[in-house]
Amino acid sequence: MFLVDLGMGLILEAAEGAWLEWLVLGLLAWFVLCHGVARFGGWTKLSGPYSLLGGFSGRRLFLQTILLERGVRYGNTMTLGVSHQGLYLAPLFVLRPGHPPLLIPWEEISVEDKKGFFGHTLEMRFSRVPGVTLTLGYATGKQLAEWAGEYWPGQRWEWSL
Repeated sequence: MFLVDLGMGLILEAAEGAWLEWLVLGLLAWFVLCHGVARFGGWTKLSGPYSLLGGFSGRRLFLQTILLERGVRYGNTMTLGVSHQGLYLAPLFVLRPGHPPLLIPWEEISVEDKKGFFGHTLEMRFSRVPGVTLTLGYATGKQLAEWAGEYWPGQRWEWSL
């Protein structure tokens, strides 16, 4: 046993070695939480047909924000990329449990330009997973479309706000 002074007269008595149990419990909780978010937001559905087994070579945007189903927002945690093969999506390493990197072929993506109350966005839908919508900010979508060039799916429009 040892005592830990937390300040303001609070003293915590803890068993030596208890920190390891708390660490394991915390990691387990994080693992379960990440898997739950992946399932709730639709990442699990996307990973079925679109999981990337190898590496990705293409242009990348780091620390981007996307929105998936049921309002699941990955704020400044995503790496988005483009290559001739398709759209690449991968979260930061700490969010990887339940979130394998994805590579979605261009021919399986449809893009719709949306103008709403909170701004301009792009909505992506996927032919093999019709129930999942991915929403990107306009500036992010514009950059990806410019990099993708002729591979970018759907309509061409003027990139102006």
